[in-house]
Amino acid sequence: MIRVHERLGAYAARLQVTVENTAIILRGTLPNQELRSELVPTIRRAGVLWQVKNRVDVAAS
Repeated sequence: MIRVHERLGAYAARLQVTVENTAIILRGTLPNQELRSELVPTIRRAGVLWQVKNRVDVAAS
């Protein structure tokens, strides 16, 4: 879902999605908070019902 997202797709290579225990963990760096806030809803659209932990940092400008 991230790779095909119109705004997040350009940053997919910067992000890592893993499963640890029963949670999906998002790691990496995005250029702004607006993009970061789109991550969890995007993952949820893929049908993910597990716990999602957004550990993505926002790059300093």
